[in-house]
Amino acid sequence: MEIHRGTARALTCRASGVKITELLENELTLVRKTQGAALRDTNDDERVSVYLGKKNSDSFKFSDLPMKVEVHECSGKEGKLDAIRSWIQSCA
Repeated sequence: MEIHRGTARALTCRASGVKITELLENELTLVRKTQGAALRDTNDDERVSVYLGKKNSDSFKFSDLPMKVEVHECSGKEGKLDAIRSWIQSCA
């Protein structure tokens, strides 16, 4: 997978952006730990080194990624789309 460092990423959510970010970081930390354990149980000849987040860190943080990740609260159902519209315009 190729990651373009200059490309912005947006994460949209209906709930509190801070809480959603925290929950996603916790889930990705868990994925990172379980995948790391699974890799240790495989044959060394077949091992591929892929790391999610910052090496030598105990937890995943979006701020450790090589691209900027923004979290925006929005709701299509309630018509609260100003934040996502602004983000789209900033990318154009």
